[in-house]
Amino acid sequence: MKKNRAFGLLGIAGVGVCVILLVVAIMLFEDGAYSPLGCFVSELGLYTAGYFTMSSALFYNIGTILAGAAIAVFMVYYGISKDTWTDAAFSFFGMLTGVLLIAQGVYTLNYAHYHIYGLIALFFSVFAMCAIYIVTRFVGSGIQNASLATLIVAFFAGCTSIAFAIFTLTGGVTQVFAEDAAEVGRLAVMPFAIIEWAALLLMFAFIVLLAVRMLPKTKRAAQSNDFGLRDIAF
Repeated sequence: MKKNRAFGLLGIAGVGVCVILLVVAIMLFEDGAYSPLGCFVSELGLYTAGYFTMSSALFYNIGTILAGAAIAVFMVYYGISKDTWTDAAFSFFGMLTGVLLIAQGVYTLNYAHYHIYGLIALFFSVFAMCAIYIVTRFVGSGIQNASLATLIVAFFAGCTSIAFAIFTLTGGVTQVFAEDAAEVGRLAVMPFAIIEWAALLLMFAFIVLLAVRMLPKTKRAAQSNDFGLRDIAF
């Protein structure tokens, strides 16, 4: 029980710190020139005055590295605490998501080639993690114990992640950056920039929901249901 609490808090803290540093990076980005509506998440991590120099990018990259490490460790513990192959598969892609998030903070857009491939792998991994969660909750008797809130978040996290992964794989992100280099005006609102932000934040929300369920519950909370469905620590 104490281990569950410790690792649950680790998952929550990792995501929380990352979100705070994301906000700081946006506020400090070139005098507030960054907009989540028209800029990709990765652009926050681009160093313009030297690698790992004090800048808005440093805050963003530290945040992704810390969140990735926390998520990877949390998911490894989750897998160890379970005993089915579906739990192991879910845990593997959760751990991989954390590792790939770390890679995003290390191989930034300063290393565009590696960063883009890492970005594709990251969101495919998030999709696989969410898909496994949803499918296993509907197999056998799993669904009657699942949290509706977690299922909904997992569904939208998976949908937005696969959409952005395919967009990136087909050269969408690369084309935008190429147009920037050619000084072609960028739209103030880009749908796939919004989708990437949605995918990232929904993935964070999914991890937090999983982590919260590992925390000890009061007797009253343990007897209550999420939207009429019983909770389990998954």
